[in-house]
Amino acid sequence: MLNLLIQRYLKGCYNSIHDLPFVNWIKLHEENNLKYLSKKLKENDYNVIVYEKINDEIIDTFGASKEFLTKLKIKIDIEIMKAENKPLMFIEIKEDELKNIEEKKTENLSFYDLIFQIEKQMNFKIDINKISVFEFYNYCKNLNKK
Repeated sequence: MLNLLIQRYLKGCYNSIHDLPFVNWIKLHEENNLKYLSKKLKENDYNVIVYEKINDEIIDTFGASKEFLTKLKIKIDIEIMKAENKPLMFIEIKEDELKNIEEKKTENLSFYDLIFQIEKQMNFKIDINKISVFEFYNYCKNLNKK
């Protein structure tokens, strides 16, 4: 019964980078709200499942950035240290390292900066309401190939 309810809810969500509108992806990141994965903009605990699926699809299709892999390694190290009851000082050092990487995130290009670069180099206008997440990341991947 519960599985049936989950499946019914997931039908009301964008389940792929091919159908998720890029504007929703931008809003999800700007507002840190997973409701943008729902076609009716509903907040629900199952949105986390959809987010993980979409994120995995992006990584599977376009690869993972060096920053993402570094953060993942640090998070794994922290969990291992906690499981092995390492001194808190060592865990805090890793957590500070992770925090520093996440704070540097503001130095990265925003989605709007990337859109500007794509439009400038590829010489066409992007309508964020009409393109999918797949199309956007595909443009980014091919940005310097032109």
